[in-house]
Amino acid sequence: MNMKYKLCILDSAFKESNNNEYNKFFGLLLSLRMKGYMHTHGINAIPIDSYDYIATNILLYREQNNEIEPLACSRIVRYSMCRGNNLEFVPLSLLDDEENVESIEAIRNFILNETNDITFDSSFTIAPKYKCTKESQIIIQYILGAVFCWHRDNGLNNFFASATLKIKTDKLFNKLGLESISNDAQYKLKSINNEPALMMKFISNYTQVTEQFMKKTEELWRRRYVY
Repeated sequence: MNMKYKLCILDSAFKESNNNEYNKFFGLLLSLRMKGYMHTHGINAIPIDSYDYIATNILLYREQNNEIEPLACSRIVRYSMCRGNNLEFVPLSLLDDEENVESIEAIRNFILNETNDITFDSSFTIAPKYKCTKESQIIIQYILGAVFCWHRDNGLNNFFASATLKIKTDKLFNKLGLESISNDAQYKLKSINNEPALMMKFISNYTQVTEQFMKKTEELWRRRYVY
């Protein structure tokens, strides 16, 4: 295990507004996401919103000579946090009432029938300088392995996720056990230049790839910093 990689888990930013250490990492994470999305989708992409402040944000980084270099990040939003803060559950806010009727009904039915909390996972981002490099594969395994470790440890193994078709995130997510939520699950990301995306779901079944990612990340996950 290469000790140069580190993980930071940032919960509910609005509760930590006076925590300077938290604010430092939160700022680095948002900056990374902005750079990553603008690099891929152009300068009009807006990947930051109010959900960031109630979410669990995961940051993969390395620290050398007291300098922190953000490498990748991802975001997990609980249904209960949305409801408690008078926000619409994220996937329902993204889908179109006319074009995604079947998907909206599927999500609402799932919420009604699920006794545990549900999450929406999104904002998967890699630092632009590491895209299409050999290290990118390691970074992807660590950040997504961390996401699945979080779900395992929190007992929340049912979740929805958004996959951007332009960069074929849906293909990667499919290997990790996610599938399209319905026949009309494709939608447009209005804040990301109307990029086509796919609403996907994971229902508790790890694939061999998922297990490999989690096993590779396990030691790093045990050493994570939690704020």
